[in-house]
Amino acid sequence: MVTRLQSFRGPTTNRVLEYLEHVEWGLALEHLCSNIIDEGILISESIFNSIKKIGEEMELDSIDWWEK
Repeated sequence: MVTRLQSFRGPTTNRVLEYLEHVEWGLALEHLCSNIIDEGILISESIFNSIKKIGEEMELDSIDWWEK
């Protein structure tokens, strides 16, 4: 997922990578998902499934990482 994220550019990517560097996994996922939704960014089913899997593995309620 980080490899895919690095192909994007901008402040959202920088912030997410910063969270990841500081081991703030939940904040990184929440920030990424919030920006995808807020900006109306279309993502592939593969990326959605990766995000979903990460959220589930982190035992996050889907409302915390996707439905904001």
